[in-house]
Amino acid sequence: MEKINKKWLKEEILFLKKEFEKGDKNKLVKKIGRNWEAIYIKARRLNLKRKVRFNLGKSNGQWKGGVNEDYYNRIARENLVWECSHCKSKKKLEIHHKDRNRKNNRLSNLMVLCSKCHGKEHKKLNGWSLKFKKCVLCGKTKYPHFGKGYCRLCYKKTFRKEKDKEYRLRTQEYQKKRHREYYLKNKEKWDRYYKSAQRISNGIQGR
Repeated sequence: MEKINKKWLKEEILFLKKEFEKGDKNKLVKKIGRNWEAIYIKARRLNLKRKVRFNLGKSNGQWKGGVNEDYYNRIARENLVWECSHCKSKKKLEIHHKDRNRKNNRLSNLMVLCSKCHGKEHKKLNGWSLKFKKCVLCGKTKYPHFGKGYCRLCYKKTFRKEKDKEYRLRTQEYQKKRHREYYLKNKEKWDRYYKSAQRISNGIQGR
């Protein structure tokens, strides 16, 4: 049995500081001779962090050719200056591929941009959109392309009304079906209710 309350030696602490960042659990447990929980608690007290927790890059079993955002984000953070290359802002940063190929993650092909500059860069390459040069309805390029050749405002004006009408018709049809089903299930009760209501109304009118 391992002694949990055993004091840490200087050699063990030095070894922990060197090897904990690499993240090899089995090596630390064998060399130090303690449980992983005790080693982890001691590392937290010494403010140590594990840099590598799993295999990165091609050695990982879930490798998808470098298309994942985390992969090229990590490359850019390690090697490039983390600020927008156009306006030099440090908010809402994204990574732009110059040749539009996400699999090409060379440093010469990557560029750090904010969300606004990233949109402008794609606008230069594509124009207003891939198929349309301007909005079909208003004929302007002030607002970005939203869908089907319409800008954001025109799309909402044209298609939102149609969607609202469809939704109302669907709800009305659904309610009618539900009422019909409920009436057929409880037909006898409703017939009795209507008959009693008619008798009462006839009696009041007779007076």
